[in-house]
Order: sequence, then structure tokens, then C-alpha cells
Amino acid sequence: MSADTAQTSTALEEQEVSGAFAEVQAEPVPLLELADELAAQAATLDAAVPPTIVCNPKWTTITSVANGRYVSAEVGWGGTQYGTLRARAYRADLWERYQLCYFAGTYALKSLANGRYVSAEIGWGGDTFGTLRARATEVAAWERFYIIPLSGGQYALRSYAKNFYVSAEIGWAGDRYGTLRARATAIQLWELFR
Repeated sequence: MSADTAQTSTALEEQEVSGAFAEVQAEPVPLLELADELAAQAATLDAAVPPTIVCNPKWTTITSVANGRYVSAEVGWGGTQYGTLRARAYRADLWERYQLCYFAGTYALKSLANGRYVSAEIGWGGDTFGTLRARATEVAAWERFYIIPLSGGQYALRSYAKNFYVSAEIGWAGDRYGTLRARATAIQLWELFR
């Protein structure tokens, strides 16, 4: 259970990820297209009591515009680094595949590598503040994002919990290179994705 679950105590009905659909779908579907499909159902979904989380069964990828690399969920790492999202891959394998879900006017990302929702670690301090990790089993405030459509199929992600935009830390080196963090107050190059 995430630390922010106490802040949002909504029971969610989760649509399960089917392991078969990842094999059937050969290419990723653009995230903005998936968001449009889910938004078409928004009026019905928002009327549900309690609110229901619905995931698009198609998978997508996230690519940083700043370095042109796919975002990976580091599910091979342990401890507090488990599931850290980084813009570091040159191709989209399982660790780079996500399912887009809709919940109460916001979106959640679910990693197909481990079936976990992506959280913005808002409770962390220093340069780990807002680190995105695929580690949550339910959707609460830290797992919710707004998708900001931009020109040319690009978009930005903004954290519901603190309203910070997600940045790819391209200036960092080593294992921290490309780490995604919800920490920016404006959209610039590092906050652009496609």
C-alpha cells in the first residue's frame, strides 16, 4: 500500500492485464490515441460510484523527446530503486511497455513488466523527490497524472499529487541517467514525450 493511500481512500475495481494481449499486439499504439479512446468513455466512467479504474487493453511506449530513448521500468533493480522509470532504451521490449488507465479525470500508467502502477515518489526529498517508479498495486494520488497534449504528437505528463511536470533527467550520469521525476514547474525539452 502506498503512503498516499490514506489520503485517497477510494476502493477501485481494477481491470486485469491480460498477458495474451501483449503478444498479439505487434506495435505500440500512441499514448495520445489511447487517451482519446479512454476519454470517449469518460462521462460513463466518471459517473460510476465508487469511481472505477479502466485500462485500455492495448499497450503503448513512452519516448523522451530530449534523447529519443524509450522509458524503461527498471524491474531488475532492488530496494527503493525497484521499478524506477528511466529514458534509456533504444528499443521497446517488455520493460518499455505500458498500459494506459483512466480514473476520475486522470490517467495512470501500468507497467507490463511487473503489472504495477507508476507512482511519483512525492514523499522523497532532495534529488530523489518525485522519482517515478512502477511499484504500486492500486491507484491513489501519487499514481495519477494529467496528459497535456502538445503539437506534433508530443505530450507532457503532470502529477496529480503535486502538479509538477515529469522530467527526464538527461543531465545525470550512470544509473541515474534519464530518471523520470515529477519536479518541473514548466514544460521545456526534458518534459516532452511522444
